[in-house]
Amino acid sequence: MHRSYTFVTALILAITCLAIAAYAAKPEALASRSLQPNLEAQMALPFRDNAVLQQKMELPVWGRSLPGATVTVKFDGQSRTVTADAEGKWHSTLDPMTAVRLKSVNDSPTGKSMTIVCQKDGQQATKTIKNLLVGDVWLCAGQSNMAGTMRRAIHPKNYPPNSIPEADYSALRYLSVADDSWLVCSPETAVKISRVGFYFIRRVQRDALVSMGIMVTAVGGSKIESWLNQPPYPTGKNYEVLLQPLVGYGIRGAVWYQGESNESNRRAYHPKLKSLILGWRKAWGQGDFPVHFVQLPGLKTSNRENPAGGDGRAEIRQAYVDTLAVENTGMAVTIDVGTPGDGTWHWAEAQIDGSDLIVSAKGVEQPKAVRYAYTAQPLGNLLYNKDGLPVGPFTTCGYESR
Repeated sequence: MHRSYTFVTALILAITCLAIAAYAAKPEALASRSLQPNLEAQMALPFRDNAVLQQKMELPVWGRSLPGATVTVKFDGQSRTVTADAEGKWHSTLDPMTAVRLKSVNDSPTGKSMTIVCQKDGQQATKTIKNLLVGDVWLCAGQSNMAGTMRRAIHPKNYPPNSIPEADYSALRYLSVADDSWLVCSPETAVKISRVGFYFIRRVQRDALVSMGIMVTAVGGSKIESWLNQPPYPTGKNYEVLLQPLVGYGIRGAVWYQGESNESNRRAYHPKLKSLILGWRKAWGQGDFPVHFVQLPGLKTSNRENPAGGDGRAEIRQAYVDTLAVENTGMAVTIDVGTPGDGTWHWAEAQIDGSDLIVSAKGVEQPKAVRYAYTAQPLGNLLYNKDGLPVGPFTTCGYESR
């Protein structure tokens, strides 16, 4: 396995800042971005201003124009001319390029422009993509633990807490699929970046000292099946809608963080994860690029009287271990950063005082949170407002604690 960067170390550092956060992708919005034929080049999703282009590999560039149009791609002294097919689709390939080494992660390299000139029937249209850098690009995917974004300003759950105010990294770029744009990392834009992705790519960039790009496609609560693309599994919706537009873009490797939604699969998760890795590599056609994954952290409390173990996520973790047999894979172990789950909860006495609900429990002098009807089928007396309408179940600690 190629180890020029400390990938797994970077992942472990990234996970120390993990907090589960729901994320709702909007597949219907992404799906509506169909490329309508037009003489001016309409570029595939990743080709936007501020993008990072993958170094040291033949670089695919593609998009649409009018059927039969002559398309010339120019970048950094290279020029390639192709002809759009009957559907207006065209695909070109640039020779490998090498990234300019940074002096530090705070360096501000000068971006370059790519021009795409389309010609047909005496007409010409020019498209310019600005501020492009050459470096390494990583794809990050999974469910909510990958999707959760950075916390604002100085926050104790950022590590270090001042990560946002100091996020002046113009050589670090983030593809926001939802916004259809690449964001240059700054204290203003860093809050939109995946937490795990941010700490991973920041750590890797510190070692590599080249420009870095990160593309995140993650959906809270999604199952691995929704990200698969090869037999014996049907192509999943998240793969088709969220990942397919990125397939073929030059990447250094991928990071996968998911598994909670497949907890019941136990070791049957292994063939699915293997299918995901092999299927993505086949779709990209860029060889056996590195795929690193995160072994799930701890959650809840296990029965100490059962020495056999195997409960909860234990078998999912073993499925990850088994997947290390796949060539060029790596695993970050996060068993030491999990949470014990719901804390110590007590039944409370409640009294209504005007518009306030006063709760107390014997032996609890400094309560941290309150939950009401927080179960599948609440039993006992329910709470109603003055209009006779029931109060919705809630927990005052929100999603920050389970």
